[in-house]
Amino acid sequence: MRTRLTLEMDECVVNGAPAGKIILSWLEPLTHHDILVISSEWIRTKDYCTRRFAGLDQVGEANLTIEPV
Repeated sequence: MRTRLTLEMDECVVNGAPAGKIILSWLEPLTHHDILVISSEWIRTKDYCTRRFAGLDQVGEANLTIEPV
């Protein structure tokens, strides 16, 4: 199923410099299982964003929205 993922990150620090708010939105073909895995990892992993983006040193608050398209 085509799914839109939107990641909003506030108070970001990129390569040591303040970057403010970053919003990423993309379409991805995901199965129900894929969505459950992403959701579960998002909930239980404190450093979910900083482990995935090179140069992203810090995130104040982040929200991930997953919606079928």
